[in-house]
Amino acid sequence: AAGYAELSADKTVCLRATCYVLQNMFADRIATVFSAGASLLEVALHTTTKVRRADVADYMRMLLPELLAKTSETNVRVRQTARSSLMLLAQHQRLGPAFVAQEIVTETKNQLNPKQLQGRLDFLAELVAQCGIDAESPHSFGLDMVMPFVIKGIKNPNDKVRTAAVDVAAEWYQQVGLAVEDHMT
Repeated sequence: AAGYAELSADKTVCLRATCYVLQNMFADRIATVFSAGASLLEVALHTTTKVRRADVADYMRMLLPELLAKTSETNVRVRQTARSSLMLLAQHQRLGPAFVAQEIVTETKNQLNPKQLQGRLDFLAELVAQCGIDAESPHSFGLDMVMPFVIKGIKNPNDKVRTAAVDVAAEWYQQVGLAVEDHMT
């Protein structure tokens, strides 16, 4: 048992250090550095089996703001890499789609510009389409979490933001039907 605790502590320290490195790589403006960070993230996620779930979530959470910022990047490769990395986190057994969705809809200190809102909404539509809704799963997310954010997008004066918000609502409608209407008021 002592050997397991030591291994767990070592892996936790390693994951924490890796996430600090990743945070800097994801903030970098050079696309190849960002891409290398995404590859490192994939490797790091495979080493989380002996790390407490709460620690995995805490360390990965610090990466989400930079990844979400890159979903509105003009460089298509960077934008796609960010979306793939976010989807990897959403599909990870110890995190799940609710982990990512919560960060998407969380209000930031600074007002998001229309491009950032559109990037978040576009990814949210993809998240709903790919991960679906599983009421039985503790990692699932629901209308109560997402729809207030979507409604703000629908009310936004920018047409691209409104379109992205309608796309999210349409994805939800495909998943849950008329239950979406209850949240549209």
